[in-house]
Amino acid sequence: MGMTTIVYGYIREPRTGCAKVEQMLESNKKQIESLPETDEYPFLVRGLFSFSDVSYRNRLIHFAGGYKQLESYWADWLAKFEALLAQLFWERVRLHLITEWTEEFTYDWAAAATIKDSFRSGSPLPTTIWQHKGGPRDDIGKR
Repeated sequence: MGMTTIVYGYIREPRTGCAKVEQMLESNKKQIESLPETDEYPFLVRGLFSFSDVSYRNRLIHFAGGYKQLESYWADWLAKFEALLAQLFWERVRLHLITEWTEEFTYDWAAAATIKDSFRSGSPLPTTIWQHKGGPRDDIGKR
């Protein structure tokens, strides 16, 4: 028997006024759709993600999942998540981690200014440089 961990949040894509925004959004959609349907634990799969049809300026990619004691594998899951982020075009990410036996944590990622400038210039780069703040990055529990 284990404890439940919930992860949820959003990825805010580039603004609609950016040059080549449609290509960036389509690239993001293809990256998400290329995720596996199943994965080794801690899984990061296509079914965790959905796209918002309604948006103002920025489309949102929503994600949510329930896991068994993910906090014990948090560093592994975070590495998978950030590897995905490095393939996408985005401006900001917010993630919430809720565990049954520790406090709730919030994580924020913000694209570096050079990345945002590339969106506006017409030569967009995937968001591989960012600032991060938030909760612990190492495993929170014991395996």
